[in-house]
Amino acid sequence: MKPSTHKVFVFAGFGCGGLVAGFMILGIFVARNEEAKHPGSRPVPAVLVPVAALDSLRNLDVRSLLGQSDPREALAPQGNANGAVLAMAVWRGQGIATLRVTFGDTFPTGSTERQAWLAAGASYFVDTLVRAALQPWRLAAAAPDSGDALVPTLQPRPVLATVRAMLARVQLDLAARRRSSADTVLRAVMTIAYALEADARLSTVVLGARIERDAADTRARHRELWRGESGPRVRAALARADASSHALGRLQTLAWVAGVAPDNALGLAELAADPRPSVAVRREFVRVVADGWLQDPEEMSRGISRKRREALERLQQDALPPEVRAAVRAALAFRDPGMLGRFRRMIAYTQASAT
Repeated sequence: MKPSTHKVFVFAGFGCGGLVAGFMILGIFVARNEEAKHPGSRPVPAVLVPVAALDSLRNLDVRSLLGQSDPREALAPQGNANGAVLAMAVWRGQGIATLRVTFGDTFPTGSTERQAWLAAGASYFVDTLVRAALQPWRLAAAAPDSGDALVPTLQPRPVLATVRAMLARVQLDLAARRRSSADTVLRAVMTIAYALEADARLSTVVLGARIERDAADTRARHRELWRGESGPRVRAALARADASSHALGRLQTLAWVAGVAPDNALGLAELAADPRPSVAVRREFVRVVADGWLQDPEEMSRGISRKRREALERLQQDALPPEVRAAVRAALAFRDPGMLGRFRRMIAYTQASAT
């Protein structure tokens, strides 16, 4: 008996629905897998509960997140050129995008891993980045926002790889008794770290704090780089850098975990309106309100909760810094693209998180 047209459409609908659901489940597994393979990427909530994460954010000491850069640790800027432009040319280079360098200062002497790290110290781009650090930095001009919150302005992999190569150059210079050169390269690393930490985007700030921590660790391990300071003072600087890097990374994780639940949108908006945290932290709170649905299976399947938009609209009424206000406007301009559009957006989020 020939099947009716109605039955054909019904069964086809079930098949398409199952296919879409399968893709969504696959995408979620891919997101979790990519986070496991790329432990520096944007956090994916696993164990933490969104309500507990929001409570932790409310009790977080924002003073521990304020930068404490020491100008004596950085290079004095020379000229009027934008050093960030030169650095971005290196980081966006075709060969650098896939470069992997492990920080090997603690590897055993003579080990294969340490030799590979030291070999990176002879790379041409180390000298280029030192020249870039000698110039004033205007990162926002060299790497402006794309307009899409899911497109990272600065990819962490090439930045970390090249900076680790710079720290390898410090070790090579010390081994060759070029103490002045080693000090200059180390100061160049600190200059880059400070420039990234001064940015208005939390992902960039977290990256800068991580670099500052590695530079402080290198200095603490080599007495030749103490510049006459006492050991306790040098180690205290390392402890501060380590604590700051940890606190910023924890805040970023908590914010994205809290942002999963639409019921947290209003609370996160209140945190974004608080004038005490930095602009970068406040912008991140806006981002997780706007994009937290990407990790909420309920919203992925049924649609973005109205609570997110209501929280953003209320936040728009507060006095905000220009960067935070621009983030709110961009979030309000986004409209629910439907199930297929949400799925595509999740794939883009997964790819951005994995880089």
